[in-house]
Amino acid sequence: MILIFNGASSRQDCGLVGPNQVPLFVWHQCGGMGSGHVRALWKEGRLKEALHFLDLTRQRGFQQYLDTCMCLLEECINLKALKKGKQVHAHIVKRGFQSNILLGNALVNMYVKCGSIEHACQVFHELPERNNASWTAIIAGCSQYGYGEEALKLFWQMQEEQVKPNCVTFTNILKACTDLMDIQQGREIHSCIVKVGAESHLFVSSALINMYAKCGS
Repeated sequence: MILIFNGASSRQDCGLVGPNQVPLFVWHQCGGMGSGHVRALWKEGRLKEALHFLDLTRQRGFQQYLDTCMCLLEECINLKALKKGKQVHAHIVKRGFQSNILLGNALVNMYVKCGSIEHACQVFHELPERNNASWTAIIAGCSQYGYGEEALKLFWQMQEEQVKPNCVTFTNILKACTDLMDIQQGREIHSCIVKVGAESHLFVSSALINMYAKCGS
């Protein structure tokens, strides 16, 4: 790209921003370069620059910042890059956005997919509000990584808070029952499934068959 600065006498006059000095007017004309640019820097290992440009996305509004954070967290999942994910988390906390439910859920999901259930639980419990996605992500994580008892505890807490489980929630909590050979709680969850009409869902019905088969009933 050839840039003409129209007689600007200095780098400051050109409105240069960022560690690699992108002209400010180019930043805005390119839509802030958006999540793609930040993601590219992130993949190249240029973390300081990526976080700097992440800050610049906030100038275009919270939605741009949110979208970029979500892209970075997804990239961390794809690369199983827990350390990088923690850096994004720290940036979100530093900017005061950790209470946003979309970012909170994305962080829980990132920690789960990167195998750090302890951090996932910590983020989950610190969320000021939790929705179906929050509960399902943490229950799935606990179930998949062998924390079946914690998954069951969370499921019943979810019920107490009157958050409606979905088919993914049921599939994962049935796996926890199967792994623990807990037929009693499995039957109770089966009753919950029947009440919400999810028994015919392919994954749920398969999980039920698997549970009863392995638990000897």
